[in-house]
Amino acid sequence: MITKYDAPAAPSRQHLFISINNRNQILGAYFDESFDVFNFVLDHGVTTPFALPASFEASTVTAQTINDVGEIVGYYSDAGGATHGFIARP
Repeated sequence: MITKYDAPAAPSRQHLFISINNRNQILGAYFDESFDVFNFVLDHGVTTPFALPASFEASTVTAQTINDVGEIVGYYSDAGGATHGFIARP
C-alpha cells in the first residue's frame, strides 16, 4: 500500500520523507516558498516540527535519520558557516 502525504504548511511538491523507524515514526522535511528547510516528525498521524534550540544559532538544519527510540541525528550550519553534528534525544 502506498499513501500520499503532504506536510501541513508545506507548499505543494516541496516536502519529502527522510527516514522511518520500527515504531513507524517518520522523519521528514519541507521547503517553504523561500526554500528554507523545516524538519518534522510524523508519528501515527501527528506532525511535530523539529528544530534545534535557538542557543545553537543554526542557520540551516539537516536531519538525517530517526532510530527506533526516536533519536534524531543530523548536522547544522551556524551563523559563522561552520558545520556541526547533533543528536536529539526525546
